[in-house]
Amino acid sequence: MPVSVLINSLYRQIIFQDDIPFKLALPGNRELQMPCPPTEVDAMLEHSYAQFVAGEGMLFDDAFEELKRGLA
Repeated sequence: MPVSVLINSLYRQIIFQDDIPFKLALPGNRELQMPCPPTEVDAMLEHSYAQFVAGEGMLFDDAFEELKRGLA
């Protein structure tokens, strides 16, 4: 599944729930560390948004159908 489909799905859930749909924490008192610098995250999000605006990617339902076929 393209990253843009996952991000678009996450956007939809954030809008639908008016919140982040999962807890952003680690067990215990450990600090949450980003896997890459915030500037890189921003660049990836901008790229994904540009793909969405350009009509690239696939519909949410189609993406999950493709996932199901891949797991079968």
